Amino acid sequence: MSTQTKARGAVTRALREGTVAGDLARALVRGARPVFAALEERCFGNAPPALPPLFIVGLPRAGTTVVYQTICHCFRVSFVPELVQYAPIAPAFATWVAHKAHPEYRSTFTSVYGSSPGLASPSEGVMWNLWFDKDRGYENTDELSPAIAAAVVGTVGRVERIGGGPFVNKNLRNDQRVRLLAEMFPNSRFLIVVRDPFAVAKSLLLGRAALAGGFAEWFSIKPRDYESFRAAAPTVQVARQVSGLVRDLADDIRTVGRDRFAVVAYEDFCRDPARFTTDLETFMAHDSFVRRAAATDIAKPTGSRPVALDAAILDELRRAVEMHAPAECLDALECSWLGKT
Repeated sequence: MSTQTKARGAVTRALREGTVAGDLARALVRGARPVFAALEERCFGNAPPALPPLFIVGLPRAGTTVVYQTICHCFRVSFVPELVQYAPIAPAFATWVAHKAHPEYRSTFTSVYGSSPGLASPSEGVMWNLWFDKDRGYENTDELSPAIAAAVVGTVGRVERIGGGPFVNKNLRNDQRVRLLAEMFPNSRFLIVVRDPFAVAKSLLLGRAALAGGFAEWFSIKPRDYESFRAAAPTVQVARQVSGLVRDLADDIRTVGRDRFAVVAYEDFCRDPARFTTDLETFMAHDSFVRRAAATDIAKPTGSRPVALDAAILDELRRAVEMHAPAECLDALECSWLGKT
């Protein structure tokens, strides 16, 4: 794991809830944030974004990062850089510095658990943790204070103006805020990235072992029905994690409106990323979504990597996925699918 990834993890862990140190760090950062927000507003304005933002959501371990990198590589868009992970109280200033240093992002199409190499690379944006509570599902803006709502909209507008293109962000915790974001940004679009449920479940188990301390420890985002299976075996937990997240997103599509959503399957993206970018242009459907790199510049992903899990665990996992998250569960996402051949 790279030094950047380790340092980034230390910063983001300090902003998580659940520990005294984490709560203290969040309180200190939130207390200092208004001062920096006032400075950023003075420098970059406070108007909302003029262009439709694109929020990338979906399943964990499904290729969301490489899809995010591809969009930022191929189109003239705005995004918060990895530098923001070290300066969450000043996301606009960090974006400005990174943009001045590297105005034309060129991706290497590599990452480690969501972290892209280089401080000017697109990041998930730890500043979301300043505004929203971890693991809470939000329905609408009534659940936010006016100050927080203004901070979110103002920050997105500032990042858009700094980058000179539509705001794009990938953060899977925004799965829990789709309806709220749809209300805050009425012209926003949502790109859902999915993958074969068995492949996702395998990768989630490995993520538990690599980052959470073992198969029994939770890893990544929680669906709304998490409490109903929190005592289940790890293999059942990851299977139901997948199906629950798909079900939540399907509900959001029905509530918000299918025209604002599109889905891309990781397998389709790997097969033909150029086709995906063409379909994405059609989905975004506005003149400001401008291509800046040819499709031939895209590094074609290699797809799945070998997964080292015990045969008995794999058999147990396969049974759990077949029962709780069969491939057909993805059919519930009733909206446009991009990159289909």
